[in-house]
Amino acid sequence: MKPTFLLPLALAALAAPAQAIVPMVLIAEGRFTKADGSPETGPLDVHFSLYDVPTGGDPRWRESLRLTLDKNGYYRIRLGELTTFPADLFDGRDLWAGLQIGTDSEFLPREPLGTVPYAFRAAVAEGLEVAGVPLVDARSGEWIGPRGTLGGATGPTGPTGSSGATGPTGETGPIGLAGPTGPTGATGPSGATGPSGPTGEAGPPGPTGPTGAEGPTGSAGPAGPTGAIGPVGPTGPTGAIGLTGADGATGATGPVGALGPTGGDGPTGPTGATGATGASGATGATGATGAPRSFSEVTANGSFSGNSASATATCPAGSTVVGGGISGCRCTGLAVLAGLESAPSAGTTAWTGVCRCNINNNGTITVHAICAR
Repeated sequence: MKPTFLLPLALAALAAPAQAIVPMVLIAEGRFTKADGSPETGPLDVHFSLYDVPTGGDPRWRESLRLTLDKNGYYRIRLGELTTFPADLFDGRDLWAGLQIGTDSEFLPREPLGTVPYAFRAAVAEGLEVAGVPLVDARSGEWIGPRGTLGGATGPTGPTGSSGATGPTGETGPIGLAGPTGPTGATGPSGATGPSGPTGEAGPPGPTGPTGAEGPTGSAGPAGPTGAIGPVGPTGPTGAIGLTGADGATGATGPVGALGPTGGDGPTGPTGATGATGASGATGATGATGAPRSFSEVTANGSFSGNSASATATCPAGSTVVGGGISGCRCTGLAVLAGLESAPSAGTTAWTGVCRCNINNNGTITVHAICAR
């Protein structure tokens, strides 16, 4: 059995919300013939795989389908509907397609994958609406919006919109001058005197001073008359005591005794009155309200040269391209669509579209750009 197939014929982005993960399918077609060149008939169990290497390795994605062939052995299928492609599969790397019939070995060499899937990956081409009006088909990337400008004659002026959001609060004004200091509160009563500490131990006695000099002997009293020898009279009085000697030097002072515990603090006096609050600073100015955006459509035409046609629609100065698409991409006669590219170009100021057929074709295409100011 000999297979021939074209993969992909196109990559379609299925309709999905703008911020959802966009599911994709690859549209492929081909033909199976027998060894004698006649067309293969009947259903076939076929396994399609995508690799990031031309030989060997494990498939990054694989899907098994039962193909129904027409009388000439041709088929046309949508890959990725049963087994979703990994989110990072079409990230710009080289890919190769593998084909296997039933339990037979995979056909070699593998088919290199073209660049068409990456052209369709532009996020802004995965469906576009302006003011609720659909302009680009999210499945095929084709322009489906109105031709010419986006609207008719200017309608009457609508009612005034609601006020814009309040601007941010201005910076806080400087702090006002401090008010005068309030009068000092009355002094609280003194706390009770704490008990005296114990008396320290007495120091050791100083050394004894030297003995003073002996005083002079007093004069003898006069002799009494000799009387009869009577009884012995009493002993006369003792003479006066001599002068006291000088005091000896004072001994060293003994160590100071330990301090007694400090008495408790007296109660705190009442707090003085608070001074007046300074004046508030002025409120900052309200910020300006942002200006609304406007949209416009720009178109450019291109004619087929050989098997492809291209054109670039450029936004006016000061505008930014936010989306776009292609209309009129048709392959006539025996020609079939081989590729459709629609993506921003020239930075963010233009939109370029390319239509390719598998053989030479005639006709023109129109590229549409949506510009925002």
